[in-house]
Amino acid sequence: MKPKNLIPQSTERLASLDLTEMEDQDFTDTFDERTQSLELNQLFLPDAVTESGSFRVSGVHQTTLGRLLDAIPIAAMLLDPAQQTIVFSNKSAIRLFGGLASPVRPVPFSRICVGSSAAQRAEKLLGLMVMDRSPHTFEATVGTEQCPLWGRIHLRSVRVPSGRFILVLIEDLTAEKRHAVTMCKRGDDLEIRVRQRTADLMRTNEELKTEILIRKQAQKRLDLAAKVIASANEAILITDLKGSIIHVNKAFTRITGYSKNEVLGKNPKIMASGRHDTTFWAEFWQTLAQSGHWRGEVWDRRKNGEVFPKMLAVSAVKNKKGLTTHYVAIFSDISTKKESEERMEYMAHYDPLTGLPNRLLFRDRLRQALQRVARDGKMLALMFIDLDLFKNINDTFGHSKGDELLTAVAERLTECVRQGDTVARLGGDEFTVIMSDVPESRNIIRMAQRIMGSLSKPFYLKGHEIFTTASIGISVYPMNGVDGDTLLKHADTAMYHAKDLGKNNFQFFSQRMNEELTRLMRLEITLRRAIESNGLILHYQPIIDTTTGHIVSMEALLRIKTTQGKILSAGAFISVAEERGLIVPLGEWILATACRQNQAWQAAGYPPVKVAVNVSLRQLKEPDPVSKFMGIVRECGMDPRYLELELTESAIMENPERIIAILKEFRKYGVSISIDDFGTGYSSLSRLRYLPIDKLKIDMSFVSDLTKDATGHALITTIVTLAHSLGMTTVAEGVEHKEQLDILRTLRCDTYQGFYFSRAVNAAMFERLLGEQAAFRMTRPTGVASI
Repeated sequence: MKPKNLIPQSTERLASLDLTEMEDQDFTDTFDERTQSLELNQLFLPDAVTESGSFRVSGVHQTTLGRLLDAIPIAAMLLDPAQQTIVFSNKSAIRLFGGLASPVRPVPFSRICVGSSAAQRAEKLLGLMVMDRSPHTFEATVGTEQCPLWGRIHLRSVRVPSGRFILVLIEDLTAEKRHAVTMCKRGDDLEIRVRQRTADLMRTNEELKTEILIRKQAQKRLDLAAKVIASANEAILITDLKGSIIHVNKAFTRITGYSKNEVLGKNPKIMASGRHDTTFWAEFWQTLAQSGHWRGEVWDRRKNGEVFPKMLAVSAVKNKKGLTTHYVAIFSDISTKKESEERMEYMAHYDPLTGLPNRLLFRDRLRQALQRVARDGKMLALMFIDLDLFKNINDTFGHSKGDELLTAVAERLTECVRQGDTVARLGGDEFTVIMSDVPESRNIIRMAQRIMGSLSKPFYLKGHEIFTTASIGISVYPMNGVDGDTLLKHADTAMYHAKDLGKNNFQFFSQRMNEELTRLMRLEITLRRAIESNGLILHYQPIIDTTTGHIVSMEALLRIKTTQGKILSAGAFISVAEERGLIVPLGEWILATACRQNQAWQAAGYPPVKVAVNVSLRQLKEPDPVSKFMGIVRECGMDPRYLELELTESAIMENPERIIAILKEFRKYGVSISIDDFGTGYSSLSRLRYLPIDKLKIDMSFVSDLTKDATGHALITTIVTLAHSLGMTTVAEGVEHKEQLDILRTLRCDTYQGFYFSRAVNAAMFERLLGEQAAFRMTRPTGVASI
């Protein structure tokens, strides 16, 4: 066992002593027992103290120094400076190093150093001590490879009587080093554990930070969700699994009237309206259980008892295990939406002015009624009612009064019909009545008479007394059709026939009416195709002076060229053009074509004659018709003095004040005015003298009677005399025989036109007629152009 104690305090002082101070001292054999205190200042005796005999290295154990070194508990050696070999080892050294420290056979000191680096360092330090004798201390592994020791080595140079030596003191630091290594290892282990624990703590800290962040984010989401729930416009209600309310938002209170405290812990059934039966709620819970969601309309009751509709969406809230824990209901008040839908539904099926069913609902009611009477084998009557001269009422009293009249008419119609019949307004002043389950035809007649009698009575509308009548067309199922569209079309046709018969009557549909309607439709199609394909042509019929027999003017007549190349007279098309709104563009085309042709003839050197076109009342109702007509004439380059406009008596008499003002404007430009078919209308003779008229055209019906009886002769005489007395000229239409012309001359009729001289011809042939009478010079232009 190696001594575990290091060195006593005296040894430490010995090791720290600078032994160079003793290099000139002599050691004697005298040994003072008191030196056993191991004080270094007592170990080396002064020169005066000597031991008998001289100091011998081989016997140093016998000397005071030897005994002294043997007594110390650390390894001590004396080295030969020159050979660096061990010449003396004390007991402690021999005990530690065994044979390596034996002086019997000197060995180099480096042999006791383990490892080449330790041996080299020892040799280097010993070499330095030989030269400068300075003390050195170093630590190295000593002993053997099998039994190494860690020592602290002190080197000192000493002189003894026999010469100089190097004193080596070796402290055994093995236990200390082992303790230090153990402590270091323990420190390393502790540091590793500390580092591991620190890493664990840091990891835990990061996990805590993450958890805190997640919790904060979750809290933010919860706060946001709470804010959303609180500020949502839709009511939100949350219940537990038992159906008890645990939370509601502000919108819930606003919509239902219940405060939060009033509903907490209660079942939503407190708001039940009673409109939904048990089957409805059974299906509700079944859907919610199967899919976890339900959405639909529900009627609930507010706190004040008011029942209201709501759009409800219910969802089941589940936990991580998939078990339902709560129910969330979100609903909104759709009362306004429902009211809007009802208004839209009403507006889609009812007339907003009169409140009667509109065209859409009328068709649906007619379809249902036809199905019923077809099943029961009964009759059905459809009446198409149109007010007479309703447009005049609008123009006279204004559209507001017209609307009031329509409302009053709707009320009277509703009062006239039977319960179960339908009164509808199709638009404008058009009404229909559906009479279903009619026993016999006379019931239909009595109903029509009742309606006409009711509508003929005066209407008192806020201070105005208004009179109106109606024209009624009637179609009957199944005689006049078996479907709604056919019956409506036939009733409409019968209504127009009633108007043609003078208005204020009713007519049943007949096949003849249908044929007439078909004819008019075909005429309209032909007219439209002619307009689109440039199939309009003007023919010109000369007007002859009864005295000279020369052409003094011309009448332009419209012809239509069909797609098959056939030329048709336009007389039958004019009424269609009036009814279908084509007369305005058609009249403008006739005016422009006639003016351009007349100007072309004048530019070619032919005698200037007047040309005119028939003007319809619809054209004169256009905004500023005078400016429009004169613009066309100027564009054609013709002098307005060679234009004459021809109107009917009825057109002038419909609104005489306005028409007279317009005609006076035309005359300011030099345009002549004539009345066509005079004597067949209802013009007042007293008003005739105030009309700005230049010419009266005698209707051909009067001319044809000239050779038959004295009545025609008297009528024409009266017309000619009246015209001349008012400063007007006359034109006799439809002269076909010389006898008619001779009578007209005797009656002083100014001009005539008819087949006797020439039919209406195209522009090329009329130009030939003008050429044949090139010598003619018109002293006063008197011509007319007409449609």
